[in-house]
Amino acid sequence: MNNPKILFVCDKNECTSFGRLTLNLAKAVSGRYEAHVLWLKTPKFFPDDAKRDVLGSGDGACCEFHETWAKSLYTGFFSFRRPLKKIICELNPDVVFLIRPELGFLVPVARNAASVAAKENGRSVPAKTIMFVHDTFAETLYPHSLKFKFLNVFYIRDCVKADSFVFNSEWTRKNACEYFGTNMSTRPGSVIGCPIDRDLFNRPSSPVADEERRAFRRRHGMRNFSGMCLNVSLDEPRKNIDTYFEMARLRPDVAFVRVGKVSER
Repeated sequence: MNNPKILFVCDKNECTSFGRLTLNLAKAVSGRYEAHVLWLKTPKFFPDDAKRDVLGSGDGACCEFHETWAKSLYTGFFSFRRPLKKIICELNPDVVFLIRPELGFLVPVARNAASVAAKENGRSVPAKTIMFVHDTFAETLYPHSLKFKFLNVFYIRDCVKADSFVFNSEWTRKNACEYFGTNMSTRPGSVIGCPIDRDLFNRPSSPVADEERRAFRRRHGMRNFSGMCLNVSLDEPRKNIDTYFEMARLRPDVAFVRVGKVSER
């Protein structure tokens, strides 16, 4: 019996957080699903392979890649719709997973195409659309920005029409449901931990010797510390920086290093 199909839709390259998340999710479900990824490509995020028709393999071993092109996400607002509908009708997936709310304008397209594909293939239930909600950055942090108002009205607003939602934290879930209201809070949703790519992050095969640890600390200037804790983020409530500062207070023996914009704190 064939595995059910899942189609991930992403508009950022594999070196961005959303691109990595897409590939890591595809790897995480590849044992249970036949995974596909549709890259919505623009020169801004895919400048190096703008002339190529197919993304290289490597990370794609666990899934099949598809792609469509536009000059920018703004022109893609119109031109991405037909290719998405076409691939859904061709693949007839069980799940269509959109990687961020800024692709919300494609949710009605995916739902419509899923209904068409179900009828053509004699399925009683069309594909489910799932929206990954990572934060409400554009919606709440810059309420007076014309750029983000534009994004909200044309790109993000329809994300609430998805069948269900995935959130990356309980904080995000609470914040997003308060902002989007009952259209999101009353629909199925789950909080999941972002999957870790074990090809990049893994425990060493054998314990690291104390001398190796000391050499590492000397090499990186941590002479007076027993270890290092690194944080890379903006100083915003959604990043829970207060917890990081509290950890630093409790562990003066560890070097706490932050990379990001300088704030009052």
